[in-house]
Amino acid sequence: MSLFIDPNGNTKLWLGDYSICKVGGSLLRSGLDFMRLASIMDGCVVVISAMKGVTDKLMRAAQEGRREDLADVLGSYEDALRYIAPSDYVRYSSMLDIIGGSARRYLSVGDVDAVAAHGELLSATVMAAALEARGTRSTAVYDPGIVLERPGGVSGLSGFYVRQRLLHLIERGVTPVVPGFIGWTPDGKPATLGRGGSDYTASLLANYLGASRVFFYTDVPGIYSGDPNIIGNPKVINCMNVEEAYVFSAMGGKKFHPRTFEPLIGTRITAFITSPGSTSGTLISKKAGAGPKAVALFDALRIGRRGRAVAIIGKVDPRDLPFNPDFKDSNGNAFGKVFDDEERAVEAAKELHDWVISWAR
Repeated sequence: MSLFIDPNGNTKLWLGDYSICKVGGSLLRSGLDFMRLASIMDGCVVVISAMKGVTDKLMRAAQEGRREDLADVLGSYEDALRYIAPSDYVRYSSMLDIIGGSARRYLSVGDVDAVAAHGELLSATVMAAALEARGTRSTAVYDPGIVLERPGGVSGLSGFYVRQRLLHLIERGVTPVVPGFIGWTPDGKPATLGRGGSDYTASLLANYLGASRVFFYTDVPGIYSGDPNIIGNPKVINCMNVEEAYVFSAMGGKKFHPRTFEPLIGTRITAFITSPGSTSGTLISKKAGAGPKAVALFDALRIGRRGRAVAIIGKVDPRDLPFNPDFKDSNGNAFGKVFDDEERAVEAAKELHDWVISWAR
């Protein structure tokens, strides 16, 4: 570990050749999935999401008082733990029971946000068990120090607390497993960072700990040049600069949390979005080639307008654009237009995507 001065003149910790590895919930369906992923998580800080479908089920349980949904969730994690069969099974099973008891208490008062936070706590327990079963020293760190002053608002003290709670584990060769998506209020209650918040957690930890890179493991091979549900022929983007990625996420790209890449701006940290076992993906770094990278289609309320907005993401000379934009981001990483209805916006997105792909050739 060492110290360096960031572009704002602040002294920062630098862990060096160390990674944050974020595991998406779409990859987690069973104990077998936890074991497979544990094989590539040794030697990093693991940030983990809830198993696929769990967050929605927990929110429904809290909203409708459906204790059976909570019971189903707890049963899924107990099944995963039985498959893993760690040597200290009783301890891990007891932790699942404790987390389940906490979720039931918040469910009894209808606290939807607090109940939703428990999926990641359960996942952290099971992933720590999977790592231990594979011979890796590991521990679940349920509260890594991310303090929420208001819904989604991260306290400036979080970096200090995170370093205090994780660095001693890293120095001892222990792999910490951190629940993504959640933080803790000053009075000790779990609360969420919002949809996609596990990605944001990973980037925050990378910044606070001075990691060299952050991996986002998901069920797709990288960031697509357009929404596959709208664009018929999206391509995986090879590389983007961090400002482009930030703008793309803020405009709803890949359903990232809108602040996912914000903590990486002005740092040495690189990000890689990929699927487990793949050698390809999307590299996010300080520098990337000029030119359009992707097309975003999103609710214009994100930019204070009404209607549907379409934007081209990437460093482009405005004179080269195939349309006259009526908005752009302040750093020239996105140019777009707002439409009154969905149909016109979708058609424009498809046409602009064709232009982006032809430009890349």
